[in-house]
Amino acid sequence: MRWSKLGTTKGAVVVAVRRALIEAARRHDCVGWHTLAAAAGLKPADLTDRAREAILVAVDSPPTYGVQLSSLVVASEHTPVPYFDTILKRLGQPHGLRPIELGRLRKTEQARAFTAYSAAPDTANAPKERT
Repeated sequence: MRWSKLGTTKGAVVVAVRRALIEAARRHDCVGWHTLAAAAGLKPADLTDRAREAILVAVDSPPTYGVQLSSLVVASEHTPVPYFDTILKRLGQPHGLRPIELGRLRKTEQARAFTAYSAAPDTANAPKERT
């Protein structure tokens, strides 16, 4: 992906997406790419699925508080993003699961993120920019 044509860097997008996901976790909410792209100053159409996957892998590498913020990202109708299994694989997590197992893992990670960030003070997680 050519980040320069979007007027930003991958690192800046990762930081913005991480912050938006942390805020979603604090609200015990899941979010879609309309919200995440807007937080990064982009339109959802600016980001391919491969770019979205790469952003979420970067957000979760290494996992802060031992949780996967990418589990909070949903597609339409609150369904998992189609590349969630690929994110798990790239992070060295269990992957290739049956849909019901993948859904259970995602729900477990969402609950862990909600718990971790509802208990975390605002300043405990100063996001670091990644490239």
